Amino acid sequence: MKRQKLWAMLIILMVAGLFACSGRGTSKAQKEPKRVFKEANDLAENDAKRPRLELSPPEPKLEMIASEGECAPKSQNELAVASCYKNVACRGQWARAEKGGPVECWCFAKKGGCDEGTICCAASRACEKPENCYVP
Repeated sequence: MKRQKLWAMLIILMVAGLFACSGRGTSKAQKEPKRVFKEANDLAENDAKRPRLELSPPEPKLEMIASEGECAPKSQNELAVASCYKNVACRGQWARAEKGGPVECWCFAKKGGCDEGTICCAASRACEKPENCYVP
């Protein structure tokens, strides 16, 4: 008998708790903000004003040549690419553009490597001043 009363009391408390948590009563309906579609739909109007991305030229497929010797240009920047081939320095990598072709200095897409005062930057894959070559 005691057990039945406990179960009955437990069920009543659970039902009362469910009713208490089921709603807060009536509240004022909140107005939905007006949606502005003009900004999303004016793409065609402003298309001519948007800046265009400039793509870099595609990099040629190169056959890389291993660096030999100690003549590679030194740089404090760890992202600098430099190599040495047959005792000639290159601000970039020595490579062949064609199989069996001549070995030339390349800084990724730039034939001839980088000029004096710049380094071949592995992060940007281009010739940069040493202070401008960093991982973004």
